[in-house]
Amino acid sequence: MNPLNPLYAIATLVSAFAAAYCLRNRVALGDVAGRFSSIDGLRGYLALGVFVHHAAIWFFYLRGGAFGEMPSNLYNNLGKASVSVFFMITGLLFYAKILESDSKPLVWTRLFVSRLLRLGPLYVVTVLVGVVVIAYLSGFHLNVSAKKVVQEIVQWGSFTMLGSPDINGHSDTQPLLGPTWSLRYEWFFYLLLPTFAVISGRRAPLMLVLIGLGTCALALLLKHPLMPALSFVGGIVAAKLATGGYGVKRFAVTPTASAIVLACFAYALLGFAAPFTLAQGVVLTVAFCLIACGNTLFGILGWKTSRVLGEITYSMYLLHSLLLFGVFQLLIGPAQSADFAPFTHWLVVIASAQLLVAVSIISFLLIESPSMRRVDDVTRWLSARGNRNRDRPPSVPA
Repeated sequence: MNPLNPLYAIATLVSAFAAAYCLRNRVALGDVAGRFSSIDGLRGYLALGVFVHHAAIWFFYLRGGAFGEMPSNLYNNLGKASVSVFFMITGLLFYAKILESDSKPLVWTRLFVSRLLRLGPLYVVTVLVGVVVIAYLSGFHLNVSAKKVVQEIVQWGSFTMLGSPDINGHSDTQPLLGPTWSLRYEWFFYLLLPTFAVISGRRAPLMLVLIGLGTCALALLLKHPLMPALSFVGGIVAAKLATGGYGVKRFAVTPTASAIVLACFAYALLGFAAPFTLAQGVVLTVAFCLIACGNTLFGILGWKTSRVLGEITYSMYLLHSLLLFGVFQLLIGPAQSADFAPFTHWLVVIASAQLLVAVSIISFLLIESPSMRRVDDVTRWLSARGNRNRDRPPSVPA
C-alpha cells in the first residue's frame, strides 16, 4: 500500500480535530474583537500540516532514507507551504501594528518582550529535552569536545540564527529538533520591524533600526536561504488590505471567496514540486489575503475547536518532532518501527496526533500561558530600570 496515500493525511487531521473537540473546554479563548479571528482558526491546521509532513518523512527515515523530500507534492507541501503561511501570519500581525501605530502607538519594548516571552520559554524547554535525549542516545559520552558541544547548544539557543548543527555529532539532531529552523526567520523579521516602520513613514528608535539592518547583514553572511523570507511579503500585502478601505473585506466573506481559498490551497499543495517558489507564494498569498480580510473557509475557521487548535499551535509545532521521535525511536524502537506496513505506521501516527493535542494543551497551560501573562510586568520593570538609568547623575572622577 502507498505510504503517501492522501487518506492518511486526512485521517490524521480528523483524529487531531476529534481530540481538540473533546478537550476544547480546557482552553480559555480570548475575545476575538479587534483580532484576525480567521487567522486564529487557521494556525492550528498549519501546525497539523507540518506534523503530517514529518510523520510521512519518518516512514522513509526509519528505512534508511534521508530526513527530507518525499515523492509526493502533497506531503512535501503540507510542511513547507504551511511554514510559508506561518510567515505570512507573522508579516500580517506585526506589519498591521506598524500601520495602526498612528492611532495606537507601538511600544517597542513591549513588542520585543512579548515575542521573547511568547517564543522563548517553550523553545528553551524543547531544546533542553532534545539535548537530554541526544545525551542519552550517546550513552552520556562525548563524541566531540566539550567546548564544541557547548558551542552547538548555543547555536541552537539562538533560535538557530547562528546555525543548527548536529549536537555531539549525533545524526538524529535534525529529526529531533528540525522544525525550529523557521524561528530564525521569525526573529529576523521581528528585528527588521523598526526598519519597516521607518520605510512606512513611522518613527522607530535609531538603535533598533541599526540592529535590524545588522541582522539582515548577518543573515546574508550566514547564507540563510532567502526564498522562505519572501513569504513575509504576502503577510505585508494582507495587512495593507485588511487594514485599508479597499473593499476586499466585503468580498472575502462570501461563499465565492471561500471556494477561491480552497482552490488556492489545493493548487499550492498539489501543483508544485518545489516549495518556496514565487508562483506558489503568489497562490498562497491570494488565499491568505482573503482569510486575513475575514474569510472563514465556509465557517470552518470560526469553529471553537479550530480556534482551540490555533491557541495551542506553537506547542504543537515545537513538540511534534519530539513526540514522533519518542514514539518511533524510544517507545517502539527503530527496528520494529521500520518493519511496520504503511497502514500500521499511520495508525501509530493517528494515535500520536491525539496525544500531541493533549500534550500541547498541557504545555500551553503550564508554559506558554503563564509566560505571556508576564509581558506587562516585565515591560514595566524594564521601563522603570531605563528611567532610573536616565535619571542617574553622571559620575564625577575623584
